[in-house]
Amino acid sequence: MNVDISIGKATNTPNLTATSRDESNQRILKEACKEFEGVLTGIILKDALKTESMDEDSATGEEIFREYAAEQTARDLGQKESLGIARMLYEQLSGGHNVH
Repeated sequence: MNVDISIGKATNTPNLTATSRDESNQRILKEACKEFEGVLTGIILKDALKTESMDEDSATGEEIFREYAAEQTARDLGQKESLGIARMLYEQLSGGHNVH
């Protein structure tokens, strides 16, 4: 049985250059850094809003809403890079690449 393998013919996968792959990876890293900033900010906000009497078993609707609001606020802050954590983390992990 003969198998003909041709190189350079059209395929279903895009032919990415090294530069476009690098840019794609940098964008993925940037988004991951923003997500990390959001998660970290969420932890800080939730801890700041927590009361001594609040535990998961006795959480009221208001406390649950506050926690949800803190999570959403933290995500928004992370996406906007409000605290600068994502930018600093990205610069460290990317070796100084700057992708917007």
